[in-house]
Amino acid sequence: MLFRSTTDDQDRGIRSVDGTRKKAAQTFQVGTTGPCPFIDIKGKQLGTVSGNAWLELYATSAGAPTGGVLATSDKIDASLISTSAQIIRFPFRNPVTLNSGTTYAWALTGDWTESDTNTIRLRENSAGGYGSGQNYVYNGSAWSVLSSGGTDFWFKTYITENDTAVTMPTGYTQKALIGYVDRKSTRLNSSHVSESRMPSSA
Repeated sequence: MLFRSTTDDQDRGIRSVDGTRKKAAQTFQVGTTGPCPFIDIKGKQLGTVSGNAWLELYATSAGAPTGGVLATSDKIDASLISTSAQIIRFPFRNPVTLNSGTTYAWALTGDWTESDTNTIRLRENSAGGYGSGQNYVYNGSAWSVLSSGGTDFWFKTYITENDTAVTMPTGYTQKALIGYVDRKSTRLNSSHVSESRMPSSA
């Protein structure tokens, strides 16, 4: 299942030199309970960034991110991000289960030197419009709403459905995960193929 906010008209940098945006977050909800295997965001590289970028998942309290990190995505080399806006996928190798109707937050951060000229900028919608959350920033000690008017980052959050174990047919001994299917941009399913091991002839 796919949950998203995909309108954008401007971008905003993270890890600013004044230390007020060490992390940038978007709160969100999912309509189906299940593990979250990856999240897409939209952003670009400004200048030349030397370091890694990754996403973190958080619970929320009173709408804002709170507590420890629930899950951490793979780290990607930020220098490989385009200088033009692109969709960036962050996979979670150990997906955490998100509950329907509960507010969570994803946060983008990194380990490059804080800068206003060499950084990653996230695409966002200045008018807001996403009804189940808004964006926040973290200054190293506290989270705060990014804009009093309410803005939302571009994102797509995926939830795996129908992830039940495969029952092997008679005569089949192996299976493999081929990938995921996004049916009409609504459902995300695991697809499997089985391999037959034929008995040797006498």
